[in-house]
Amino acid sequence: MLFLLPLVCHFLSFSTLLITLNKATSSDVEAAGVAEFLREEDTQSTSGIGSSPQPNRRQSGPLKQKQTVAPLPHTQTSSHEVVFARPLNIAASMTRMSRREIIQNEWNRLARDAGAARIEFINDVDEEEVPPGIGVLFPYLERKYLFDIGIAEPSPMAGCECDGVAGCSKASKCGCCTERKHAYTDQGLFAFNTDEEITECNTYCSCPPKCINRVAQFPRPLPVQIFKTEERGWGARIPVNLVRGRVVGLYTGLLIRREDADKLSGRRASYCFDLDVNEAPDEDPPENAYSVDAYGCGNWTRFINHSCVPNLKIISVVYDTMPQDNMPYIALVATKTIPAYTELTFDYNPSHQIEFEAKRYKEKSKSIMKQSKTRTRCLCGAAQCRKWLSVVA
Repeated sequence: MLFLLPLVCHFLSFSTLLITLNKATSSDVEAAGVAEFLREEDTQSTSGIGSSPQPNRRQSGPLKQKQTVAPLPHTQTSSHEVVFARPLNIAASMTRMSRREIIQNEWNRLARDAGAARIEFINDVDEEEVPPGIGVLFPYLERKYLFDIGIAEPSPMAGCECDGVAGCSKASKCGCCTERKHAYTDQGLFAFNTDEEITECNTYCSCPPKCINRVAQFPRPLPVQIFKTEERGWGARIPVNLVRGRVVGLYTGLLIRREDADKLSGRRASYCFDLDVNEAPDEDPPENAYSVDAYGCGNWTRFINHSCVPNLKIISVVYDTMPQDNMPYIALVATKTIPAYTELTFDYNPSHQIEFEAKRYKEKSKSIMKQSKTRTRCLCGAAQCRKWLSVVA
């Protein structure tokens, strides 16, 4: 009977672990998940443009994407949604599934719980199962943010009083249409008629769920493939045709204070956006300025690569917080018809395009060599490639 004692002890330890996890709050569990992920992935390289240094995605205009280090180990969630990857390392030891299958199944479970379509990892290039930086404890966030500790809960969104049947057909009378025009068409496509932050209708509005002013808030209906590229690491694509104006997804992650983000640099800072669409470029950010860091948690959009001629555009959308809270969502929109299985891209440094176009042809190539210490070579392959991307030290 003594030989059964280790097995019994192991079973009791595992049971104790399950009980402990069940008793933990969502904040404790998510915080532990992010912290454990960061410890696990600290020695791994992040994805982006292959083996090249990670680009600095900071922009000079609205929605600057910049580099910031991994999220702080102590985090809290909002009341919106509880999302945490289960202890998959335990599950892995009890099954014969590959690492790719385990992570893919878990991401699909969490995406399905959020009402979103399937996600698939594909590698026809080499033997790498999943992208670097993705561990078995990576918290997948399909449609919501994870809030850093100490960040106050957002204010409840005020609702419009439009017709409960016809909806917000008249933008001039809808309290949510701040510019008095619809940002979306009747087919649910972005109209490309504004660069301002879009305020969508919400749960407090009297209009129906199919209101013309509700688009980005809906679950992603498009299947996604995260695939290994030939030269630029892992990328993302959609296996169906996309029309111009289609919202393909939201960029999610850990919501952190801007003051904390500004102090950080390095390769662990490659996946951060400043939520600054309402900020003037020549003024200091407000006290409640935030950034979204997708290094330690996030969704499939963190694998979208850069291109100097991108097929996606970034728009800022609010639908469950007040605009004054400065906590909008970053939505990615198709800028043209995109054939199925085409790699999705957006411009990490759009302000550089203006600078690039202002130079004469001969000056462009010379400027590349002078910027070698602060920029890295771009691998997008576009005919109008600027040849470089900003990086941080």
